[in-house]
Amino acid sequence: MSYLKIITKLFKKRAANTSARMLVNPDRDWAISLSIFTVFLFFILLWSGYVFLQVQKGELFITEPVKNTSKTTLDQKLLNTTILFYRDKALRYDTLQKTKPPSYTDPSK
Repeated sequence: MSYLKIITKLFKKRAANTSARMLVNPDRDWAISLSIFTVFLFFILLWSGYVFLQVQKGELFITEPVKNTSKTTLDQKLLNTTILFYRDKALRYDTLQKTKPPSYTDPSK
């Protein structure tokens, strides 16, 4: 036999084998799907158990208190101007609520 015939025969066999392997096999697909689901379920259950136990012990949300070393000073002048601004705004709002708005004529007429 010539080398060309041997090579073509090998490739034909591989092509036939690969097409047979690539066929849909429902039993295999279900087995793979269920095994992947089972593995994920196992890890999720482990993680849920770990979180549950940490919460029960009270160790999950423990943080160390932050030490505040800097002192914040209050700018009294800025505070007074802010208070006056909001008081003035409240007064303007109340006067607008109590008075009637000006009537405007319809420009389309």
